[in-house]
Amino acid sequence: MNAEIIIVICYYVVLVVQFWMMQKEKDPKENKIFGVTIPNTVVEYEEVRRIRKKYGTFLTMVGVLLALLPFSLLLTYWTTVRVLFWMFAFILLIVLSYLPYWIANGEMITLKEEKRYMEMFPEIEEIDAQWKHGIFYYNPKDDELAAEKKLGIAICINHARPMGKFFAGCVIFAVVVFLAFGAYMVHMQSRPLTLSYENGTLKAGQIETDYSLDGDVIQNVMLLDHMPERDRVSGMGLDNIQRGVYNVEGFGNCKINVRPENSAFILIYAEEGCYIFSAETDEKTEEIYKKLKEDL
Repeated sequence: MNAEIIIVICYYVVLVVQFWMMQKEKDPKENKIFGVTIPNTVVEYEEVRRIRKKYGTFLTMVGVLLALLPFSLLLTYWTTVRVLFWMFAFILLIVLSYLPYWIANGEMITLKEEKRYMEMFPEIEEIDAQWKHGIFYYNPKDDELAAEKKLGIAICINHARPMGKFFAGCVIFAVVVFLAFGAYMVHMQSRPLTLSYENGTLKAGQIETDYSLDGDVIQNVMLLDHMPERDRVSGMGLDNIQRGVYNVEGFGNCKINVRPENSAFILIYAEEGCYIFSAETDEKTEEIYKKLKEDL
């Protein structure tokens, strides 16, 4: 099965489970709703019901948006863009699915303070201060690092503990690094290839010169009308950029810097080995090839 099909299935399974879990949060628990401690008797008050209804509507809108999000992949075929998209999509799924709950939690806290619900029932224990936004456990009086999760299943980290802060920082750092690396790869994939032959020196690269050959070390050149079958030994292998050492059928290990979807490639035999280059366009590649042939 195609790896992306598995990712799509996992995405929608997580989406369904996450929103089933979040939908249940609209129902009040024992003296609690949306992570806010309130007496059970006020749950059916009009102002509380209004917040619950607003939460359900907002959650449905977010669910529809996230369900449609993968269809935007129809706009691109680049693997790097698609990988970055799925990284971003799973993060967005978790963040946006909690957003209605976060807003409802804030509205309930404000309503609770304005209406002074707890003054009628002072015997009910309040633990709101230990849960930031009803989601993040923060209790300096608790020496334990982990606590039972208030929302969903499993356990959560006590962010008031030094190690809890460290874990949270590591997660944020990892997410930022992955997204930054993905964005960098997309940026690399969008930059044009460079190929020039001036003053007897052939230069090939992308953002900067990766290969430089003096004309006097070039033994022979050929113009290919397609890229032969090849396996990467080392280097970069993207949909529209291949750079590094590749084992090329019929030519052995060659250093290449090409756009594989092009139709013109320069095969170069030099003292140091075999090279295959292409410019951003076939016309530019053919122009460089003619200059090389003239000098040889």
